Amino acid sequence: MPATIGLVGGHPRVACDSHEPAMCLAIPGRIESVHEDRGLRMGRVNFGGVVKEVCLAYVPTAGIGDYAVVHVGFAIAQIDEEEARRTLATFEEIEQLDQEEPQR
Repeated sequence: MPATIGLVGGHPRVACDSHEPAMCLAIPGRIESVHEDRGLRMGRVNFGGVVKEVCLAYVPTAGIGDYAVVHVGFAIAQIDEEEARRTLATFEEIEQLDQEEPQR
């Protein structure tokens, strides 16, 4: 489970708990809306039907319809639609492999 370990540029810095096997991922999503909240650029981002509120401060040129890579609620990079689709396809392949692996 992620744990806040400090502030970077006024924003929480998050790290994975090292006591359990886990991996933190950044997931691509499509920006559906952009607004300001207490001086911070925010947006609603769609992750395959799941819509979340995301900080867009690190991707100032991203707008509605664009894709961004999001990690723990922060958009960290803007990507094109093709890159987003390739990344999501890779995640689907990983999920299928995980389902095929015998449970321990």
